[in-house]
Amino acid sequence: MAPWLDAVSDAMPSRYAAVALTEVGGHSLPTGTMWLDLSVVVGCVLLALLLGAATFRRQTV
Repeated sequence: MAPWLDAVSDAMPSRYAAVALTEVGGHSLPTGTMWLDLSVVVGCVLLALLLGAATFRRQTV
């Protein structure tokens, strides 16, 4: 893979989700890699929710 494309794939949360699922499928107990990848995915979801919530205006009734 091209180096720039490999760098872009390292920043995508779907890569971490795929690695976490591979860890779950390959091990009977949770691993450190699985917890790290899961925390990256959860962090990206929370960041997206916060950024999405920040785009809406607050209206008082």
